[in-house]
Amino acid sequence: SYVIEGAAQLLWGTQVHGLDIGISDVPLDIAGVFISRFDLFAAAVAGSLVALFALFFRYTRTGLSFRAVADHPFAALAVGLRLP
Repeated sequence: SYVIEGAAQLLWGTQVHGLDIGISDVPLDIAGVFISRFDLFAAAVAGSLVALFALFFRYTRTGLSFRAVADHPFAALAVGLRLP
């Protein structure tokens, strides 16, 4: 990791680069508390990804297989799930 980090610093320099993704960082005033729009957007994206992962592991065949193998590998083998 030190080599990769050093090579990246040689290529792009050591100064900090901003990432503009088109979401303003203007704070919203909610009951006297300032909350960044970017932070709200990031929280919404993170929450939706957690919900998608929960739905995946709860309702898809692959997700149920992952859960079965994690819970008890020998029982998963007994019902025909391949571990490799």
